[in-house]
Amino acid sequence: MIALLGLSGCEVPDFGSSRGVTTQGQDTFRLWQGSVIAALVVGVIVWGLIFYVIIRFRRRDDEIPSQHAANIPLEIGYTLVPILIVAGLFYFTVTTQQRVTRIAANPAVQVEVTGFQWGWKFQYAGTDVTVSSEGDSRPVLVLPVDQTTRITLQAVDVIHGFWVTDFLYKRDAIPGMVNTFDVHPVRTGTFLGHCSVFCGLRHTNMLFEVSVLSPADFGRWLSQQEAQVNP
Repeated sequence: MIALLGLSGCEVPDFGSSRGVTTQGQDTFRLWQGSVIAALVVGVIVWGLIFYVIIRFRRRDDEIPSQHAANIPLEIGYTLVPILIVAGLFYFTVTTQQRVTRIAANPAVQVEVTGFQWGWKFQYAGTDVTVSSEGDSRPVLVLPVDQTTRITLQAVDVIHGFWVTDFLYKRDAIPGMVNTFDVHPVRTGTFLGHCSVFCGLRHTNMLFEVSVLSPADFGRWLSQQEAQVNP
């Protein structure tokens, strides 16, 4: 279905989802697209069969429908088709999950992200650069575009959820546990991040921003931050 729409020159709709601004998010979006299209195809077939039966076998006073105790080929068909659909969705879900959670051998940037009541701290590995929440201000996590960043996620008090909506990815920060994942932004811009787990009275204040810059701009930003720390 997706291939046919592509050949016809039509863009496949996003079905209410962001298309993702990271390679991982784009993988998730394609899985969402395929799942919705599969559901629509199944829905069209089911509704088509329902209307066919309503019209074809509508009651006639002078006609009695054919009576059959069983239709073995039909029963085998409508048993196998759902199994194949579920198996296909399972396969694509697993392969997508493997791509999304894959860890790169040599990430360009490594950032230690710590969630706390009620804010975030971003510490860039190998540097003295740390960005942290101060009052009601939103800390900014700065990343380079078209490069892989390794995120090491943890919490110091209660469970927090690291969620950047446009990344189409969420990971929990759990006290005593370190979660690791990679992000590979493909577009520059500023994207809003949230804590997705209710963590206390000021949970709604746990907002942050992700600023994706060109590699050159990211390098200049990092150098400026280091110069401020070590004048």
